[in-house]
Amino acid sequence: MKKKVQPKNAGEIHITIVGDQHTSKTTLLKNFAKDGNEYTGLFEYCAFPIKVGNSNDKKILKLFDTDSDELYARIRAITYKTTDLFLLCFSLTDQNSFFNVQSWYAEVNQLSP
Repeated sequence: MKKKVQPKNAGEIHITIVGDQHTSKTTLLKNFAKDGNEYTGLFEYCAFPIKVGNSNDKKILKLFDTDSDELYARIRAITYKTTDLFLLCFSLTDQNSFFNVQSWYAEVNQLSP
């Protein structure tokens, strides 16, 4: 299921994926979503019900895709406000994307609560 960014509800775990362009962020979500044919990325999310530990307590895992273009920095910041966990991506074939992880870490650290 894909939806636009919305406020966080109780029982949700938000994971936001960030990194340079061409680091396969959207591809990662398409593969995880299994229905990736419809998944377009760019500030959409995939939601999945999950069970945490041995309890019967169910949560909703929401995986958010972001765009690394500077034009979208403000939209990324909105996504960061509800994020519980960040996944910083880099390409194994692009050394600069690995070095840029420091910049992504700084952005996330500065803009997330």
